[in-house]
Amino acid sequence: MKHILSFNSKFLSICLLFFSFTLQAQDYTFKPAWKVGTEKKIIRTTIQKKYEADSLVESSELVETDFLKVIEETNENYMLEIFKENLAIIAAKEFDEKIEEKLPNYKHTRFRYELNKSTGEYKLLNWQEAKKSIDESFVELEKLFEGTDNEGMTSLISLIVTPNFMSEEVAIEYMKTQIDFLFIPFSEKSFSLNDTISITQSDTSPFNPMQKLSVKNFLALEKVENNTAIFKQKMEMDMSEMIDMVKSMMLSMTKSMDISEEAKAEKLKEIDEIEMTMNHEQFIIFDIKSSWVESSEMTMKVGGFDPQKGKRLDITSYKITVE
Repeated sequence: MKHILSFNSKFLSICLLFFSFTLQAQDYTFKPAWKVGTEKKIIRTTIQKKYEADSLVESSELVETDFLKVIEETNENYMLEIFKENLAIIAAKEFDEKIEEKLPNYKHTRFRYELNKSTGEYKLLNWQEAKKSIDESFVELEKLFEGTDNEGMTSLISLIVTPNFMSEEVAIEYMKTQIDFLFIPFSEKSFSLNDTISITQSDTSPFNPMQKLSVKNFLALEKVENNTAIFKQKMEMDMSEMIDMVKSMMLSMTKSMDISEEAKAEKLKEIDEIEMTMNHEQFIIFDIKSSWVESSEMTMKVGGFDPQKGKRLDITSYKITVE
């Protein structure tokens, strides 16, 4: 009897182990199954906090509302329209709170995308149209500010906005930071629970759209429960090339200064001590039944050391809901 009980216990343990392994090894495949005419509202809240020597020195919050519509479907693709809040109008609100009422046709910029059902890849279709709309908004802002206390502010706004739309390639990279979370569940043929997919690629620097940085991208399906899948994405940016470029510029400027050799040596020492690190973490909540992302939370941390201000940390948090 003891031998039978021992055998049954071992057999049960083996079955449980096999069942557990089967669950862990289960693959999940997600594909969009959307209806033409579906409309979504995307609300993005961005909170930025700056710390110096562990003390909060600056904080800001921005809420943006964008819209998405599925306008066409073929056997291979979906056609989407994304109405993104115009960065120029957002910036102009700092000078005129009623700017959206005065220029309602330029509050949003329309971007048309094609999404491949099988691969999850998406591409921008109407770059020229979008660029034309953005350029026209600057013209209208200049007309509106002419002869007022805000005259000349359009040039300042342009310095903020234009770098994101200097070319089609740059605009595509900027828009990727805004909408990529929507398509991540479709980006792989299949996912295994807690199996991390690692990709090293070249990506646009968040500080200079014209500069590329090496990025390590880690993506994992963390949990599947009931009708919900939770993804975790982590990105690590190699800042060494950018830091070396900044240091090189500062070194050249310092060496050309008309100051004593002692002061110059002190400046060079400070430049050598400059440090910077950056990482980006994102959680995505995906509704399996509807095949729509419901929300995303992202945190981007940029840390470093400034010889004059000491330890520095910038934290940008994004909370996005799709309704």
